[in-house]
Amino acid sequence: MAAVAHATTAAARAPREAIVEAIPGGYRCARHLAGLFGEVALFMAVPAALLRDVRPWEWLLVPAALVFANAVEWLVHRGPLHHPTRARLLYQRHTLTHHAVFSHDTMAMRSWREARVVLFPLFALPLLQLVVVPPFALLWALGARNAACLFSLSATFYYLLYEVLHLAYHLPEGHPASRLRLVRALGRHHQRHHDPRRMTEGNFNVSIPLCDWLAGSLLKD
Repeated sequence: MAAVAHATTAAARAPREAIVEAIPGGYRCARHLAGLFGEVALFMAVPAALLRDVRPWEWLLVPAALVFANAVEWLVHRGPLHHPTRARLLYQRHTLTHHAVFSHDTMAMRSWREARVVLFPLFALPLLQLVVVPPFALLWALGARNAACLFSLSATFYYLLYEVLHLAYHLPEGHPASRLRLVRALGRHHQRHHDPRRMTEGNFNVSIPLCDWLAGSLLKD
């Protein structure tokens, strides 16, 4: 019986070990985070510099854009991240890689190398900017300069929020940030999603579970 249990455990570890071993030897989480924050600073500095005399009501565009981003996060996570559509790269990276490394009972990174299967690759944010450009250009052409800039700022900020919070849920055991009340609460929400039996049912918001609440896709213990 013990031998069977040992074999089962080893088999369960195999995908994780294989994925981690395939991470390039030169990968460094600190370098990745430095690149991420550098990109965010660049992509937020440009629209911030273009803002002119923002009126009080225009600031309301920020929470509206963040709610929109939350809905996009929910839809993409519920869709291509968990279903092998034409965008199979997303499914491969998320379901077949990220969920293979982290299950609901093994959420913590064993080493900082595993951050590579938590954080998006650094080319993801520039790609996001390509998605932001059309609505930015449309708003600018309509004379809504500040709306265009605030939309771009909000999209980039939400991306950073997603990355930071997602990394916080998978921090190594005992990391001080993992004991913060907000991180523990949101991390528990994300942990339920990592149950292989339930990952296609709910808790698709990785950041703030607003759309999970609105759509009735909150998973309970």
